[in-house]
Amino acid sequence: MNFRKPIYWLSLLFLFQLLTDCNKHKEAGVEINPAFTSYISAFTSGTISNQGIIRIRLVNELPSGDALAAILEKDLFSFSPKIEGEVIAGDERTLEFRPAERLRSGMEYSATFRLGALVQDLPKDLDEFRFSFRTIRQSFSVDIKGMSPYNNNDLSRNSSTGQVQTADYIEGERIEKILSVNQDGNRLPVSWDHDPDGKMHYFTIDSIRRSENKSSVEVAWDGSKIDVDNSGSRELQIPSLADFTIMNISVVQQPEQFVLLQFSDPLLTGQYLDGLIHMENGTDLQFIIENNEVRAYPSVRQTGQLNVIVESGIRNISGFRLRESQSFELSFEEVKPAVRLTGKGVILPGSEGLIFPFEAVNLKAVDVTVVRIFENNVSQFLQVNHLDGSDQLKRVGRLLTKKTLILRPDHPIDFGNWNTFFIDLGDLIKSEPGAIYRIEIGFRRSYSLYPCEGSEAITEEALENEIAEEEYDDEGEEELSYWDSYENAYEEGEYYWDYDWEERDDPCSEHYYGERRSVARNILASDLGIIAKQGNDRSMVFAVTDLVTTEVLSGVDLEVYNYQRQLLASAHTDDKGLARVGLANVPFLLVAKYGDQRGYLRLDDGSSLSLSRFDVSGSVVEKGLKGFIYGERGVWRPGDSLYLSFILEDKAKNLPKDHPVSFELYNPNQQLIYKSVKTSGLNGFYSFATATSPEAPTGNWMTKIKVGGAVFTQRVRIETVKPNRLKISLD
Repeated sequence: MNFRKPIYWLSLLFLFQLLTDCNKHKEAGVEINPAFTSYISAFTSGTISNQGIIRIRLVNELPSGDALAAILEKDLFSFSPKIEGEVIAGDERTLEFRPAERLRSGMEYSATFRLGALVQDLPKDLDEFRFSFRTIRQSFSVDIKGMSPYNNNDLSRNSSTGQVQTADYIEGERIEKILSVNQDGNRLPVSWDHDPDGKMHYFTIDSIRRSENKSSVEVAWDGSKIDVDNSGSRELQIPSLADFTIMNISVVQQPEQFVLLQFSDPLLTGQYLDGLIHMENGTDLQFIIENNEVRAYPSVRQTGQLNVIVESGIRNISGFRLRESQSFELSFEEVKPAVRLTGKGVILPGSEGLIFPFEAVNLKAVDVTVVRIFENNVSQFLQVNHLDGSDQLKRVGRLLTKKTLILRPDHPIDFGNWNTFFIDLGDLIKSEPGAIYRIEIGFRRSYSLYPCEGSEAITEEALENEIAEEEYDDEGEEELSYWDSYENAYEEGEYYWDYDWEERDDPCSEHYYGERRSVARNILASDLGIIAKQGNDRSMVFAVTDLVTTEVLSGVDLEVYNYQRQLLASAHTDDKGLARVGLANVPFLLVAKYGDQRGYLRLDDGSSLSLSRFDVSGSVVEKGLKGFIYGERGVWRPGDSLYLSFILEDKAKNLPKDHPVSFELYNPNQQLIYKSVKTSGLNGFYSFATATSPEAPTGNWMTKIKVGGAVFTQRVRIETVKPNRLKISLD
């Protein structure tokens, strides 16, 4: 989240923030009586989705049982324009109004919450709490990809793909109505695939025909069918079967820059394209041919307007060449300001200090925010998160520091390319053993180096002055008020009041910047690597190693807790770095302590590694016992003697001395042929000798060993084996 102006970016705004920054809310027409802060801690505001839920979070807990049911039956909410729906209790302090239908897009709603229906003896001016919010204005954009044949051996039948991106959720059947496709007056079928979030809608245009003559396909969209003022069309030129031509050429900027060329025919694979596709400035290119597309990657990132020349020597799959060379002027735009993280994971070993790497492009500075999750709150944090989570952060953490860092590389670089930078967290935090730190990196428009018409990039001196001024303003108090106020559990949106979706990708607009452009990662400074394995007997084996040296660690204190954060068991690792713990209840969390080092491992089923790709069947432990049956060979003939042995392992010493071990032999018809019981063995080894008759049926026989309630089985193969014979002809 962007902590600099949290009241601008959170959809649930805190009353204290509203009161301390009232100028920002004059546009929303909201004036809040400070006395409401004694009863209401958060509410829905700003711009929300048309699927949004309207929430009021109370300071005090709601009653339970019949008293709560009586409250929910009251008419607590009213809206203008009117909204039909129901009120439910989201949790012990939250009331939710859930609309019966989706809200109208681009609509501003005034809401009234009747606080007097919940609280007795309220002052008259606090009886009703009024607030407002609006929904995202619906809009969409259409992107059409190139054409490709269904089959490289038949170029007459083709398809084309594209996508429709909407600003907010919309039903798939509604968005399908906006698009119509025609080829020479004939309507073409369009198939759709919709993302579950209802914002990305992919389409495929089927049955595009190539014939002996040129034709065209018109793709038209009409937004009036979904109440959006957006209509237009695009025409795709379809060459004849005799024409081998370039249909489209464009520049792709992210994540790597390359020139995408789309041809009318699939290309001959393996052909040498050096010199056939080249740039006017002589930049080296690397090529990838895929069906009818070529991707040309420049060795260095390009900027400005450049000509790309395509020579006539390029061949299609049938060996025909392009008829003529062509030159295209392409715009290699600057990369839009952005940040991204490198690598994955949460644990940061201390071999090289607390160095946090990230990448940035077209930025002169970044905002770094550090939130500390206290060690004594980590188990509470992990109840609702994995180590990399961020849910309910205010319950367990607090803002530690926030700093603007000017990006000053130690050697000349091109800020227009992706560059790696490093943050020395040792300069920002004093590492607390066991604490988890959430590092967030964001940026503002003033940090951008992207060239915009009528504006100049900020100088380093001006940037330093801006940072110095902020250090003396009162924003720090506003930051602290966020963490001092009640938990805001419903950060529904990333939009502020006047957010314009159509300018979301314009780096020269304020609407490009905000929370959604920031990146964050949790960091646990620890050298402890932990592995846990659980058996069917509820015991667990733990292995602890040093992540820096890979050496096993002995004497590590291990504590196992259940979900309610109650201690179930404790142990210490031995000289092999191992510890075994027997558990009577289901474990949830392991805490490892080794000096100042701390390690955490969730033990719930959902956190275990997937074993679907591995054979992990192994041997099954039956009632705390392990058993293994083997013979002196793998196949016997009818009439042979069988010498079978059984190994019994009873680590827990559950069996009394001289406990009987029963042996049974069954033929392929499941008939019991032989049975024997022994009460003594040598160090857990029991031998059983039996034989089959010469007339015994062949097939898979079965041996069963029964020890108490545990049963172990092994297949025994009885087959008529004909000896190998070699026929030799002597001449």
